[in-house]
Amino acid sequence: MSEDIGPRVAGLLSYTNPDETFGALVSIAYSDRDIREEGFSSVRFDDLGTFRSANGEDCTGNPTGGACEELRNAYYARIPRYGRLDYQQERIGITSSLEFRPSDRFSVTFDGLYSKFNGVRDEEFLEAFVRSNTDNFDVTDYTVNSDGVITRLVANVQPDAANGLVPIRSEHRRDILSNEYYQITGRLKYDVTDTLRFDLLGGISVSDFKVPQQATIFFDAADAVNGYSYDFTNGFDTPAISYGDLDVTNPGSFLLTQYRNRPQGVKNTYDTLQPNLTWEANDNITLRAGYSYKKFEFSTFEGRAEGSVDGLPGFTTAPVVSNALAGLVTDFGKGLGVSGIDTSWVSANFEASAALVDLFNIEPVQRLQDTRGVVETDHGGYVQADFNFELGGMPVRGDAGVRYVETKTASTGFVGTTNVTLTRKYDDWLPSVNLVLEPGSDFLIRGGVSRVMARPSLGNLTPGGAIDSFGGPPYTLDLGNPGLDPYRAWTYDLSFEWYFQPESLLALSLFRKDVSSFFLRSDTIETTFSQTGLPTSVASPTSPLGIDLANGLDPRVDIEQQVNGGDAKIEGLEIVFQTPFTFLPGLLKNFGVTANYTYVKSDDIIGFHRIV
Repeated sequence: MSEDIGPRVAGLLSYTNPDETFGALVSIAYSDRDIREEGFSSVRFDDLGTFRSANGEDCTGNPTGGACEELRNAYYARIPRYGRLDYQQERIGITSSLEFRPSDRFSVTFDGLYSKFNGVRDEEFLEAFVRSNTDNFDVTDYTVNSDGVITRLVANVQPDAANGLVPIRSEHRRDILSNEYYQITGRLKYDVTDTLRFDLLGGISVSDFKVPQQATIFFDAADAVNGYSYDFTNGFDTPAISYGDLDVTNPGSFLLTQYRNRPQGVKNTYDTLQPNLTWEANDNITLRAGYSYKKFEFSTFEGRAEGSVDGLPGFTTAPVVSNALAGLVTDFGKGLGVSGIDTSWVSANFEASAALVDLFNIEPVQRLQDTRGVVETDHGGYVQADFNFELGGMPVRGDAGVRYVETKTASTGFVGTTNVTLTRKYDDWLPSVNLVLEPGSDFLIRGGVSRVMARPSLGNLTPGGAIDSFGGPPYTLDLGNPGLDPYRAWTYDLSFEWYFQPESLLALSLFRKDVSSFFLRSDTIETTFSQTGLPTSVASPTSPLGIDLANGLDPRVDIEQQVNGGDAKIEGLEIVFQTPFTFLPGLLKNFGVTANYTYVKSDDIIGFHRIV
């Protein structure tokens, strides 16, 4: 669903001087678009939820047998909800290219790109917060299908014993986001002589993504709700949902209970400089040499201001929602083709509600696990020879060379509550040889041997880690690993290629990789939250982990990490066949076939399976 008019404008300008030694090209594009999405989401399914009661049977004692056990072992919708998402998007992009070429031997080009995206996204949901609140649901009727899923649930929803909230909720989230990106690249080419050429490539790029506001206002039902139900009988995409005796269009049916704001951002930069020299020594040999400098930098941050309204200055209880604080979602679901749902409900008047709690003057607490960064600096140089000659009347061509690379990393992040920076340096020599033999005009034999390496992603190198405070218990702590080595391997390739007619090929390729320090997930370490050294502030107060910690529990945490494996061998083969159907009449001659078969195996890498 979207608005009828979405303006888009694009233009292009070009210029060349009379001598055709200078040229310029500039383009610009602008668009403004509003989008509306409506639909249902369950926010996944979960099991092992202990309901308050089931068909009159008290479940809080975790009894065995009967309805309580059947419900506990079945999967329930965590947050069944219908919602409306409105997006306002504005984009502008500018590109430019300049070229100066005073002679055939010399040229300089500059290319630039700039883009900016601004967006505002409103999300309005009406939902039952079943997740972590099953002990507030008195189930009066239900259906569990053959897959163990609760497809129909009828319940009376009671206030929570700890905070008094009734987990039937209207939430209104508003994100303000922007992304700014620019890239500048320059290239110089100079033919020093007819056989000696020099070229220089340099460039920078920056991507800066910011979400200065990711804020949510929560309204919860003011009183117990009788007769709530969801029903997936007619499909999981558009279930029937009823909120029983709750008047979802009456502001007085709700309390303004909680607030949340999570400003965050990610910045990536890349700089490079690459001079290269090429010398055609003779008709058969070309020598190349060059240097490469690259610098990658990534950083991310997040802050959180969230909590209960009754804990703010000036509030002792959650206020009843007034008309001034309320908006109304209307005409919902016209394109969904579903019945048995509410088409209107109370949603927060975002500006008024945020102003009442003074949301944007509440200082966000730095989220340590999401405040991290890495700087990687790479230096490299290479020499290479390209050759082309005959051996016993058989054409032979190929290249041979070696590259040296030095990698330096500086990884910054929080370990517990301490901000640390870890530095590392390693280097690699990477030789390579590639050959092509032509025993006949339609038959080629290719072979290659090389030493290769691939650096780990920057996101895996930061100290500290991130904990999933919603997916437990057990909760998962994903640790970074600043000591991660790059993937290194010797590769061996041999192929036989027969071009038996125009546009046709039959080929057999054999390959092998002797791998060291491949990447894999470590074995899970089971511990408790208190043993991780993390502060309790890493968990949102309203998350399952935050609730567990507030209740004095010390839940189980599973620690995982990206690590290096040992040595391994990967080998396999590939068969390729391609031919056009030129022998067929009419239009059929324009068709053809391309087919391949690949077999790969490794007996050394855990979790690697044969692929056919």
